[in-house]
Amino acid sequence: QENFYENDDRLKFEAIRDEFTHESHKVLAELEEGADELSTERRKLQMDLEEVVYDKRRVSLEEKEAKK
Repeated sequence: QENFYENDDRLKFEAIRDEFTHESHKVLAELEEGADELSTERRKLQMDLEEVVYDKRRVSLEEKEAKK
């Protein structure tokens, strides 16, 4: 009878471990997807910022030229 309970405990442990592993993989996949989205957004924001800096320099040079 002890052997039956030992097997039952082992099955419970394996079921819990499998569920934990599944959920862990799911969370890691979601985190990776979120990181990719953040990286894409960061690149877009950097490009937008570089465009603003470029436009600011261009306007500044045009103003200097207009004062001459």
